[in-house]
Amino acid sequence: MSRRLWSKISGTDVLITCNMSECVRKINNNREGCRVLFDLSVCRQFIRRVMGRAIDFLFPPQCSLCRKPVQLANHLCASCWSDLHWITGPVCKISGVPMPYDLGAETLCPAVIVSPPAYDWARAPLAYEGSARSLVSRFKYADQPELAVMMTQWMVAYTQQICDVNSLIVPVPLYRFRLLSRRYNQAAELARSFARQGNYCFLMDVLQRHRRTQPQVGLGKHKRKQNVRSAFRVCESGKNKLDGRHIILIDDVLTTGATVNACCKVLRSAGATSVGVITFARVV
Repeated sequence: MSRRLWSKISGTDVLITCNMSECVRKINNNREGCRVLFDLSVCRQFIRRVMGRAIDFLFPPQCSLCRKPVQLANHLCASCWSDLHWITGPVCKISGVPMPYDLGAETLCPAVIVSPPAYDWARAPLAYEGSARSLVSRFKYADQPELAVMMTQWMVAYTQQICDVNSLIVPVPLYRFRLLSRRYNQAAELARSFARQGNYCFLMDVLQRHRRTQPQVGLGKHKRKQNVRSAFRVCESGKNKLDGRHIILIDDVLTTGATVNACCKVLRSAGATSVGVITFARVV
């Protein structure tokens, strides 16, 4: 009586016996099944490409800003692309503000030296002007949450060297009434897409805005700071999730830093080891 062993080959149970001819026959049958699955996968990919081209033919892709024809959806035309002002070259180690000269990787800008922020570092790929400003406006106020995919592609690429792979992604929250009127939180859409593209863990509701604040637009630096004071908190169930972890706070624009500083203080008090900030654009 032959001794029998069980093994797994590509998810299919294959009975291996001392009879080599039977073993070879079963393995060959399994290979045929794998070949069929591979052929089906190729067919699905082909169908997706055909359908995608058919949709592009019926509804030609347009620039996300000026609506001129472009080759791929969720892209900018050459004119709008040229109006993006990328933050390149030397930046402040903590705030990410562009520096006029390269004084080394540990360089700090005067604002950070005078008033250290609550975050460990902050980065934004773009200056808040030109096409970047227009993209934020459309994304935030013109009901175009689909722009988050394109915007976070640039954010992920720009920050991949500074991000800890085990970081938790947390968005700057909206107050519930403003969320109802706007229908979505632009920071949460960016954070969700950023986590998906960068393969990070996304935490949606651990950070909450429990007090209504007036819009920060048009307020001075001191007024902004007063406006968001004590406006944020970490929910009870979220404290255990944040304890001892590296956090990346996501928002659309960094201006004076009042909002992200208020959020970072709350995250640190909840036990976060470090807090970094990533925004799509920043005022420079």
